[in-house]
Amino acid sequence: MIEIEVGIQFADNTPDEWINDVEEWRGYGATHFRVNTMGAGITSPNGHIEAIRRFWEVVSRVSG
Repeated sequence: MIEIEVGIQFADNTPDEWINDVEEWRGYGATHFRVNTMGAGITSPNGHIEAIRRFWEVVSRVSG
């Protein structure tokens, strides 16, 4: 089985854009996603964790 991992930028993107990116990449066969929270103005480890949690809450509803 081939696995394709894609990185999605958290900063400067809206939740709708995250969903669109995930759906588009799934159409190309992407199987794994990671989110980059660097550059988002987050100043603490807990802030990065919360950003990742927010990303997952949004995209998990549509990513199956």
